[in-house]
Amino acid sequence: MVFLVLLLALLLPAQLGKHFWPEFSLINGRRIDYLSPTFYLIDLIILALIGLGLIKWLKTKPKLQFKFNHHQRFFIYLLMAIVYLFLNISLSLSPPVAFYGWWRWLELAALFLVLKSLKPTVYSKISLVGWLANGFYTSWLAIGQFIKQASLGGWWYWLGERSLSLSWPGVARETLFGRIWLPAYASFSHPNSLAGFIILSWLMSWQLLEAEVLKAKVNKQTNSQPVQFWFYGLSALSLIALGLTFSYTAIGALSLVLLMVYLFKSKRLADKQRPRLARQLSLGAIIVSSLIPLVLSFLPSLDLSLFRRTELNYQAWQIFKSQPLIGVGRLNFIPALTGIEALKPNLSLWWQPVHHLGLLILSELGLVGLALVLWILIKTIQRAISKKRWWLLIGLWLVILTGSFDHYWLNLIQNQVLLTWLLALIWQ
Repeated sequence: MVFLVLLLALLLPAQLGKHFWPEFSLINGRRIDYLSPTFYLIDLIILALIGLGLIKWLKTKPKLQFKFNHHQRFFIYLLMAIVYLFLNISLSLSPPVAFYGWWRWLELAALFLVLKSLKPTVYSKISLVGWLANGFYTSWLAIGQFIKQASLGGWWYWLGERSLSLSWPGVARETLFGRIWLPAYASFSHPNSLAGFIILSWLMSWQLLEAEVLKAKVNKQTNSQPVQFWFYGLSALSLIALGLTFSYTAIGALSLVLLMVYLFKSKRLADKQRPRLARQLSLGAIIVSSLIPLVLSFLPSLDLSLFRRTELNYQAWQIFKSQPLIGVGRLNFIPALTGIEALKPNLSLWWQPVHHLGLLILSELGLVGLALVLWILIKTIQRAISKKRWWLLIGLWLVILTGSFDHYWLNLIQNQVLLTWLLALIWQ
C-alpha cells in the first residue's frame, strides 16, 4: 500500500484517461466533457487502494454482527441516504449523468476512508515526497508551456497534457504589455484549476513538513533537512508557475489566506485564542463566499467572463427553484440549461457549470444536499481546530474562497482527489 500511496501522490496532477461518449454526454450533437464518463490513470491506483483497504478491513473485522437494536441510528441514516440518492438520480433530467456523478463521488468517499485509516507515522513522509515531486514537474511543465506559448508535447502527453495553441478556439488568453499570452495549463484542463491545485498542495505539504520537523526534533535527528530544502525550492518554483496561470481569483484568495495566516500565526496571539479566531475566520470565509453572487450581480458586466458568471449564477437560482428539495440531479446543471428559453439563441456559450460551489450544490442536490454538505463542512472545521491542524484548516478556507468563483473542486478529477486527501488528513 505504501507504493500505491506514493504513486497516487506522484501522478495526482495527471489527467490521462479514456473518455466515453454515449448519447447522454452530447448536447445538440456536441460533446460535453463534464458529462462524459471517463476512466483516468489514477482511477487504477484509487481502485487498487480501495481494494487493499477493503481486504485489510475485512481481516481486522472478521465477524460482522449487526443488530438493528444496537445500530438503529446507522440503519436509519443509511436508508435515508439510499432514498435520497435514488430520488436525486431517478428524478434528474438525465439519470445516467446523475448516476455517473454519484459513482465518482462514492469512489472518492471510499478513497477518503482508505486515506483516513493510514498511519501518519508511516505515510506522512511518503505523501510529502510524492507531492514535492509532482509539484516540481507540474511547475516546470507550466513554465515551459508559457515560454513556448504552446503545449510541449512528447512524453508530457502521458501525463495528460492537452494540445494548446493561441490560435485554437476555447483556450484561455490574457493580455499583458500589449500582447496576448497563453496562460500556463500544465496537465490541467484550465489555468484556474492548476492554480487552486498548486496552492492547496503547497499548504498540505507545509502541514506534513511541520509534522516531520517536529518529529525530527523530538528524536534529535537531522534527516528532515533535505526535505525542508526541497520544499522551499518548490515554494519558489510554484510561486512562478502560479503567476503564469493568471488566475486572479486563486491569487486573490491566496493573498486573503496569507493575511489570515499573518493574523492567525501572530506571536501576540495566545494559544488559547487561536481556536476562537479560527472559528471566526471560518465563519467569515463561509459568509464571504455566500455573498459573492450577490456582490457580482451589482457589478457592471463590462467583461464577457464576468457577464457569463453573473448570468450562470442567476440561472442556477432559477434551476434550484424548479426542484428545490432534492435538486435537478448530480452533474445535471448543464442539461438543465438547455431548457431555459432565454439562453437558447446562444446556448453554446453556456455549456459549463455555475462558477460557485454553493449555487452548484443547491441547484444539483437541492436543500437536502446543501444541508448535508454544510454539516460535513462544519464538522470538518471543528475537527481541524480540535486537532490544531492549522495549515489544513487554511487549505479548507482556500477551497471555500476559490469555490466562490469556480467549480473545479467538485468537477475536475485532480482537484477532487486533492480535496479528498485534504479531508482525510483532517480526519486522520
